[in-house]
Amino acid sequence: MILPQIEAVDGQPRQEDHDCILALLNEDNRRRSAIVDLDDIAVLLRDPADGKIIGGLWAEDDFAWVFVKYLVVPEACRGLGLGRRLMAKAESIAVKRGRIGVWLNTFDFQARGFYEALGYEPFGRLEGTSQENGQTFLRKRFR
Repeated sequence: MILPQIEAVDGQPRQEDHDCILALLNEDNRRRSAIVDLDDIAVLLRDPADGKIIGGLWAEDDFAWVFVKYLVVPEACRGLGLGRRLMAKAESIAVKRGRIGVWLNTFDFQARGFYEALGYEPFGRLEGTSQENGQTFLRKRFR
């Protein structure tokens, strides 16, 4: 057997390369498990004046869980319950999909307390250094 070539992309990889790797992984997962990842989830905040996206949540179906990859609420809109509503909508979709729960990570300078107030519990930690922030991994189980 001739070994395949290894090509490293140190920069912005192409979307089609991402999609190809994901398709190969999903194909292998389907052969080994009944769990199949579904499409990503987006819950958007739009400016009512022009419809422009000003924040929101992006999550990925993650092998029986939903992983919240991004959550952003504009600074001027914080404290109005929008983050809580975005998370509630993502959780609702996860429940509808029959997922075990939702997980995410947050950096020390971000919103660990916010997630804990929503019932998320820490399950892991990557320590930072004196110049970099650490991050905490949190989850909320539904079943």
